[in-house]
Amino acid sequence: MIENILFDLGGVLLTIDMKKTIEAFTRLGWQEASMHSISNGGYPVFENLETGKDDVVQFRNNIRKVLPGKVSDEDIDQAWNAMLVDFPTDILKYVESLKPRFKFYLLSNTNELHVKRFTEIFRAKFGYNFDNLFVKAYYSNETLKHAYEQETGYFDITYIDEIDRTFNFDFSPKDIAKRYSNPKTAQNVIIQDIIYQLDRGISSETILSALKDVKYSERYDQVQTVIEAYQLLGPANLKTTFKAIDIKLQAAKLFKVSELKRFSPEVILEIIAEFTPLPMKLIPKTNINERLQKIYDKYNLVKKSGIPLAVTQLMILEYFEGKNNKDDRTYTLISILPNILSKLQTNS
Repeated sequence: MIENILFDLGGVLLTIDMKKTIEAFTRLGWQEASMHSISNGGYPVFENLETGKDDVVQFRNNIRKVLPGKVSDEDIDQAWNAMLVDFPTDILKYVESLKPRFKFYLLSNTNELHVKRFTEIFRAKFGYNFDNLFVKAYYSNETLKHAYEQETGYFDITYIDEIDRTFNFDFSPKDIAKRYSNPKTAQNVIIQDIIYQLDRGISSETILSALKDVKYSERYDQVQTVIEAYQLLGPANLKTTFKAIDIKLQAAKLFKVSELKRFSPEVILEIIAEFTPLPMKLIPKTNINERLQKIYDKYNLVKKSGIPLAVTQLMILEYFEGKNNKDDRTYTLISILPNILSKLQTNS
C-alpha cells in the first residue's frame, strides 16, 4: 500500500521557463547563454551551485567571468531566478487534496538562490511556508548531491524510509507509464491522477499510449476503465461519485465492472424515453429484457473481453421494481429513475 508520495519540484509543482533565464543572461552580455550551458552540465558553474560545491558568492564571481561588463549581484540573481515562473493554483489544490492520506516528500535539484526565491513566491501566493507541505524537503544544495541521476533517469530515494511504500510523482505524460504501471500505486491515487490529467487537457490517447509497453496489463485495463467513466459521466460527476462513497470501495467496483457506462446520461435518457410513456403500466420481464437489450446493443455495451453485455435480472432490478400481482414477473419503471439523471448532471 502506498503511504508516501515523493515529488519533484521544477515542472511538477513549480512552472519553469528556462528561456527566461537564457534571455536575461543574454541581455547582460553572455552571448553563449543557451539551454545546454545552463542545464545538463553544459557549464559547471550551475551544477556546482546545485550540489553545494560553490556558494552564492563563488557562483556570482564565476558568472562575471563570462560577462563583458560590470554587473551587480542583484542583476545576476534576477537573471538566474527568471526561470521561476509560478506555482499553478490547480496543481497545489490537487496536491493538498491528497495530503490527508499520504506523507509528502520533496526531492529536487536546486540551489540556494532558487530556494530563497521560490519560497517567497509560494508564501506570497498561498500564505504559508512551502516546506510545510512536506514531511521533509531534500534540496541538492543541502544534500550535496544531485537528486536526479541523469545516467539512470531515476531519483535517488535512499533518503526516504519505507521505499517500497513510496512512489515518485510527476504530472508530465512521460511519467504516466512509470506511475500507473507500478502495482503498488494506490488505486485511489490513480483515479484522482487520471481525473487531473484529463482536466488539464492531456488526451486519453496520450495516457494510454504511455502504457502500451507496460506488461502489467491489469493496470492498463483499470486506467482505461477510469478514462471511459470520466468521458461518460464527466469530471464533476466522477469526482462527486468518489466523494460520496469510500473511494477504495468505489475504485474496486469501478475496476471490476466495465459496465459503468450503463449509467451514462445517454443510456439513462434512452431508458426513460423507452419506458416512461406509460410509467404505471406493468411490463412483463421478457419484454423489458428485449427492449433493454436493444438499448445496450445500440450503445455497444460490452464487457472488457469485448463480449456484448447481456441484460440480467439484477440489471432489470436496478431500473425497475416488481409489483405484487398475479404475475410476479411484471415490473414498472422505478419512479425515482429520473433523479438518477439529475444526480449525474449535478455540478457538471
